[in-house]
Amino acid sequence: GSIVFVEISKISFTYQGKEAHFNIVKDITKNLTLEMENQEYKAVFDNTTDLLFTTDQTGFIKYANNKAVKFLDSTNKKIIGESFISLFVDEDRSKINNSIFKSSSIEPVNINGKIRSKKGDSENIDLTATPILDFEGNIDTFTIIGVTKQETVKHLIVDKSSNNFSKEKQQVDSLFFSSLFHEILTPINVILGFIQDITDNIKDLSPEQKETTKIIDQNRERLLETMNSVIEYSNILNNEVDLNISKVGIPEIIDTIQKKNDTTDDNQKKEFTYGKISSSLTFETDLQRFKLLAFLLFKIISRLSTKDKLYFSAVTFDDNNFLISVKDSYAAISEELFEKIDKMFSSDENVSSDVFGLSVLTISLAKALLKLLKGKFYTDETDNKNCGFIFPINFKIETAPEKDKKVTAKKEIVKKDKTDEKLVVSGEEPEILTTEEIEEPTFEETYKIKTIDNGDKATKEKMFPSKGDFDLSELKCLYIEDQIDSQILFKVQLKGLKEIKYAVSFEESLPLLDANLFDFIVMDINLQGEYNGLDALKIIKKMPGYENTPIIAVTAYVLPGDREKFIATGFEDFISKPIFRDKMVSTLERIFVQHAKN
Repeated sequence: GSIVFVEISKISFTYQGKEAHFNIVKDITKNLTLEMENQEYKAVFDNTTDLLFTTDQTGFIKYANNKAVKFLDSTNKKIIGESFISLFVDEDRSKINNSIFKSSSIEPVNINGKIRSKKGDSENIDLTATPILDFEGNIDTFTIIGVTKQETVKHLIVDKSSNNFSKEKQQVDSLFFSSLFHEILTPINVILGFIQDITDNIKDLSPEQKETTKIIDQNRERLLETMNSVIEYSNILNNEVDLNISKVGIPEIIDTIQKKNDTTDDNQKKEFTYGKISSSLTFETDLQRFKLLAFLLFKIISRLSTKDKLYFSAVTFDDNNFLISVKDSYAAISEELFEKIDKMFSSDENVSSDVFGLSVLTISLAKALLKLLKGKFYTDETDNKNCGFIFPINFKIETAPEKDKKVTAKKEIVKKDKTDEKLVVSGEEPEILTTEEIEEPTFEETYKIKTIDNGDKATKEKMFPSKGDFDLSELKCLYIEDQIDSQILFKVQLKGLKEIKYAVSFEESLPLLDANLFDFIVMDINLQGEYNGLDALKIIKKMPGYENTPIIAVTAYVLPGDREKFIATGFEDFISKPIFRDKMVSTLERIFVQHAKN
């Protein structure tokens, strides 16, 4: 006696010379119920105060609710088909891409970042990404819920009766500094590039010209070092640092300090010598930040000491800690140096002016890193020869309790890739390192590199008989760069290429990519238009004929760790401006030889 909803269909055909009908009556009661439920869910999706997105498995948006569209000050037509990570600030894109779309986990992922709002600024947002599986158990789509957090602007409160300030401080906007430094470095890099080209074309530089060139290069490194330090310090103050903890051996730290000290051009530089070293000492820490801190401590104590030689020691302190120290004699530290170090590191007060010829930034960053890496200055009340800096052997990351969220989901601990880290070192350009040492190819063999000639589309073989004979004359390049001066510099430095095409944006490059077949592509990360370098990379790699084309990322302002981050994203390499010929040729040679071996 119950009522069901049915779908009736009829197929007409001829059977044994007579007209016949095949009638189908299908019970669709469950389907109708499901459709009603879907409408209810959609109503919730459209009217919730949270931002809701559905993307495909690679991260391109398929659906956005009304709240998301309104928040982004856009339209559904514009948002659908966009890359989800393009909605976020540059610093968070790789992290979100690796944690959600490049993760093979089928569990929900919780992550936070900064999303661009309609006002043009950015807001903090908590994301919960839940993968939706197809019938084979593979990820088909992602449902992403975003909860925005209105940042509380901290103000300095003045007590008029006592003239005391509250301990709350205004936040330092690291994103602002990063953008500012990029704007500063872009013209500086162009100037330096053309200076390099001029000096390279002068056969015999005078001693004064050589000295001038050296000073320019040193000051560029110093400028970059200062910018890196400001960004790192502001990130620490704002608690926006993701530590990358790994097992570290003390010889690696010592080697870094010694190399950086050897390359430092400073009239107050001190001789680096070994003190007591436990060569088997291993501990857990953030390697890149610990390297930076160790060198900063050596640099600071170098300025505080009146001696010409300093002794670096690293020994086990107890079962849970180790101690590093920098002394002005092998056995102990002088009373004068001890008092200076004690005065600087025993107090938690912020530095307000230059001390002993050291900048406020250098001291402040060293103290911030010391606290971040759970180190502390240690003094022995009975004997100052044991003073130094104590660090834990086993580093435990303390996780803050989760705040109540509107949406609860099963949590997953997302293992962050090393490439997510935004690391800061001073001056020195980061090297490309992998967990295994890259085997240097033996150039006794002859490698064959396949290239395409647009003339007849025939495959040619390019020969590389020996190292150093890399030939650019058969290579075609597309350079996507929005700065015309940088385009001109690239043309000057890469003389000898068969052809170079230019585009100021990814959109402008599309006709060139369609009409040509380039051997390699060089692309600025920060581009004009709707797409940045990361978006463009993903799309180009899907274009016919460009699946394996090397794409090299460049930018004016490089934070150490960026190279590894962008290589993990899919770029073949990542180099900083200005683009000098030797650096680019060396990169191309390595890339094409590796392609040939593969």
